[in-house]
Amino acid sequence: MVSRSDVVKISIADYSDEIEFAIFTADKKSKRSNTANTWQKGRSEFKKLTDLFPGDLAKNIVRAHAKNQKLELIDYDKIRTDNFRYRDRFDLMFNNKKIEVKSSLEKINNSAYTLLNKRRFMVYADREVSDLIVQVYFVYETNEGKDFFHDIEKTEEAFFRTKYNINSKEEFVKQFISHSPSALIMGFITSNMVKENKKELFNFSDRKVAGDQMRSYVNIFINEGIPFSQFAKQLNL
Repeated sequence: MVSRSDVVKISIADYSDEIEFAIFTADKKSKRSNTANTWQKGRSEFKKLTDLFPGDLAKNIVRAHAKNQKLELIDYDKIRTDNFRYRDRFDLMFNNKKIEVKSSLEKINNSAYTLLNKRRFMVYADREVSDLIVQVYFVYETNEGKDFFHDIEKTEEAFFRTKYNINSKEEFVKQFISHSPSALIMGFITSNMVKENKKELFNFSDRKVAGDQMRSYVNIFINEGIPFSQFAKQLNL
């Protein structure tokens, strides 16, 4: 079980190299047609980048934090040789165990109770599952940040860029981090936990977003996961 004290709070500003790497990889992936429009069809290059950047940053932060704990993880984006031509084979890996990092933007309620008891590990029920799945949340701190996170996903690109005066990917990233200066590593689950819960699904579609399609998640709440402090142990270290 994951409790409030188990959540790892990371100051994003302390990971400037990882921010830059996330900008680089998200930009590269946003330009490729193989980047899937899985639940919103017809996304522009900019909209793909706004979706990809949080995920790549979350993955980088987990890798960097693990390294600070003397745990070296392989990052596929660091070793790939395809110039981002194909989809990622994995996020992170350790001794042939694949590790997926899921990221979510909290745009409704930033209380610790809500994050632990009302939010889930965002794992698709109908896709291949990695050995371990780590969940990271980016959480707004002010009402302005709440609006920003809401508008990233819920508004049209032109409206969003005009409202926040965003003329470059760097400006988007700057504002993203100003509204969520910390990343929360909530915990992780195993592939076996996913398999055990595959019959209990959480179905979701946001009707407020044009083109948003129904998707099914495995119904595992954050507090039902494993604290990140046990991550190395789970890797048999």
